[in-house]
Parts: sequence; structure tokens; C-alpha cells
Amino acid sequence: MDTNLIWNTYIEMGEKAFQHGQYDVAESMLRAAIKEAPALKKGPIPLPQVLENLAEIFCMQQRYLKCERQFKRTLSLYMRDGSENNPNVCRVLYKMARLYLLQGKYSLAELWYSRALEVGKKCDSLEPDIHAKWILELVRLWHGAGETDSAMKAYQEVLMLRIDVSPTASTQDTENFAP
Repeated sequence: MDTNLIWNTYIEMGEKAFQHGQYDVAESMLRAAIKEAPALKKGPIPLPQVLENLAEIFCMQQRYLKCERQFKRTLSLYMRDGSENNPNVCRVLYKMARLYLLQGKYSLAELWYSRALEVGKKCDSLEPDIHAKWILELVRLWHGAGETDSAMKAYQEVLMLRIDVSPTASTQDTENFAP
């Protein structure tokens, strides 16, 4: 049987299960896809995206240690080419900040957020609206946790990003899963 077809089936089933809140099924499907990865000739979804999606499942299940390990593994794969100035790296850095915020680890969240901001400013291919959306999620979490100073600083970054965005520019809505 065609390995690419099997891979695609696992990915699609994992995405559907995630969308329907069936995280155990989604985890099983993504783990199966990861096992198929070495046999792939060419796949439409690279392995780091599958690992990133698996990390999101762990986050939804509040399995934060596993989530952290998968995000770090994902980050190392995205950075293999020696460049951290790409949208994938930036997205995972924001997700790491979010992960630490969810756990109440504010100093770690600040550290990862700062790193994400630094990478985001160097990444030419990152759309300002997408960048702003990631920051706004962190603003919401900081505000909810009573960390208003951090929330305000982050919100100021959003305002600076949105100054250059025309009101007619289309915004791409992103899901938790990697594109």
C-alpha cells in the first residue's frame, strides 16, 4: 500500500478528531502518522507540523510536560536549516509562551514571548495580522491571570503591528493546528 496515502489518511483522521474534541483518537492517528514518516517519499505535511499538532493535543488534555517536549522537538526540526527567522519557528515560540502562561509560569512565558517577538520582527514572510493574533492570545491569558503589566506591554506590540496593516487587508484565521 502507498505510504503517502496511509500518511495522509492518518493526518486527515487526526485533524477531524481534533476538531470534534476527540483528543485520544487524534493523538492515536498522529502517532500512527509519525511512525509512517520514515517510509515517506514525499508528504504534503512535514513531520514538524505533525509533532506540533500532537503538542496541541497534549495541551488541550493539560498534559503540559508532553506538550512542552513536543513543542521543543518541533522547534528543533523547524530550525534545522540554521534559520529561526521563519513563521513556523515564530508560531511555536508563541505557543511555548502560551503553554507556560496556562501553567502559571509567568517568567518562562515572558522569556518565550520575548524570543517570539524578536524572531517575528526579523521574519519578513510573517503577516502582521497573524503575528498580532498570536500576541492577542497571550494578552488575553495574561489579563485573565491578573498579569496586567505584561498584558499591556504585549498589547502595545499589537498596536505597533497593526499600524501598518490596511483595513481592507484580508485576515487569515488560524486554528490551533499548524497549517
